[in-house]
Amino acid sequence: MKISRSVKLYFCFSMVALGLSLAMLASSFSAYYYVLGMDAELRSTMVLASDIKGVSDGEPKETFGFIVASRWEDLPLEIRNKFVSDPKGQYELKKFLPKTSLFSHPEAGYYTLLAINEEGEKRYVAKVFTNILPKRLCPEDYDQFGDISAFGVLIFCFFSLSLALFLNSIAKPVEQLIHWATNLRDGNYELPENGFKFKELDNLSELIRNNIVAVHQSVRREKEFLDYSSHELRTPLATIKSNIELLGLWEQLDGAKRNNVVKRLERAANTMSGLTNTLLWLTKEDYSKLNKEQIQLDLLLDEVVKENYYLLNEREVTVKLENSPYDMVASKEACRIVLGNIVRNAFQHTYSGTVRLKQIEGQLVCENINLDKQFDNGSGVGFGLGLKLIKKVTENTGWLFSNTESEFGRYVTLSFK
Repeated sequence: MKISRSVKLYFCFSMVALGLSLAMLASSFSAYYYVLGMDAELRSTMVLASDIKGVSDGEPKETFGFIVASRWEDLPLEIRNKFVSDPKGQYELKKFLPKTSLFSHPEAGYYTLLAINEEGEKRYVAKVFTNILPKRLCPEDYDQFGDISAFGVLIFCFFSLSLALFLNSIAKPVEQLIHWATNLRDGNYELPENGFKFKELDNLSELIRNNIVAVHQSVRREKEFLDYSSHELRTPLATIKSNIELLGLWEQLDGAKRNNVVKRLERAANTMSGLTNTLLWLTKEDYSKLNKEQIQLDLLLDEVVKENYYLLNEREVTVKLENSPYDMVASKEACRIVLGNIVRNAFQHTYSGTVRLKQIEGQLVCENINLDKQFDNGSGVGFGLGLKLIKKVTENTGWLFSNTESEFGRYVTLSFK
């Protein structure tokens, strides 16, 4: 099982560990350079002590606690036994500090130095501290462990407080971003007026918003495709259904009627395939990839009218069609969608009356006059979806479409020029 980490806790522990590491490193360097400074001061004093007069072989001298000799073997045996060898380099300071543990005070201190005095003579200078902590000093003068501990705790508390304030300044905008992303809704993608304080969080919120918008657009296109498909495929499906019923009478049909049934089924299947491809392109909003070809608009209009004639069954509706030859280059399936919806809506919402269709030189006029009180002014779902699809196609193909509601129906014009 994978354990999820909290960024806040992870960052907090990392910073605490880093702070402690830096504090220990700084303390170590401070102690090192403190000791280095003390050694430098002692070395300077021992060099000055090497200038004492009267030192000769076998006769070392002592001044202010420093033993000065001209030879290594003239130094006290107690000192020489503490070192493996005598100092070889000029002003080389050697020391030995015995202690019981790493953190305890040294029990004594043994120092030796090789120096050259003012007269250019070699001198060995030694110093022994047998009592590192003089008894005349008060314990408070040298036992500062409590003060150091208190100071360390104070520094740690200050660091922790600074870290908490820093985390709060970062965590608050992050929590605001989480709250904003959680409450995103379709159509409500506004970013906070003042952003999220940090540039990186603003960029992340912009990325989240763009992805959410892309997802919603994808869902919307999918829904439109399903709606348009169910709306547009009704006519070819009705054609297929009626001709399948005729297949049950196959033995009773002559050769010409059989060919007509097969051709109608084939034409309906091709229509469904073309409509599906066109609807896919429409929902992707990529109209440049629609296949364009040379089509005869008058023949296509005749075909669409015949396909939708079944909607007028058992209705007292007269269809007046005036159709002149007209050739143009366009997407055949896009034309079929537009013409099919115009004709279908006119037939579907005329219960008793007249449907006039007039196409001259690429200019189509469709007017339905419904005399029956059942007329619903096109408020049905199919009618609204059809108009929406017509507008979407014509807006992106450059065709001019208008739809005007009248007292008894609708007056529609469409220009393919």
